[in-house]
Amino acid sequence: MANKCPANDEELDIYGDRVEIDRLEKEKTRLEKENKELKKENKELKKENECLRHQFDNEHREKEKIKNEYERYRARHPETVGVKHGKPYIIRSTTKSQEHRRPGARPGHKPSFRPVPKILSVRYR
Repeated sequence: MANKCPANDEELDIYGDRVEIDRLEKEKTRLEKENKELKKENKELKKENECLRHQFDNEHREKEKIKNEYERYRARHPETVGVKHGKPYIIRSTTKSQEHRRPGARPGHKPSFRPVPKILSVRYR
């Protein structure tokens, strides 16, 4: 009987090893399949990423183009100028300047007056 026990143990070890090998092979097959699927998904995502980057670059170029056009427009049409019937006109500021000047010549300059006409024609009704 002593001889059979090790044989049984060996048979159990071989059978246990076989089960372990089968389990590991199934795990290997499953992991290979999962790896293949992940590689396929990765390839698709790389294509999508490249497409989105290309689209982003196009949109960025378009934005820069529009921005440059707007800057040129702003340079040609300042805020104080409007357009009516195709002709520009100046838009006056709604706020008065803080510095109010007195009318007339500046101090130290010769005064100027309009001469009085010699002939006055007055009409009364």
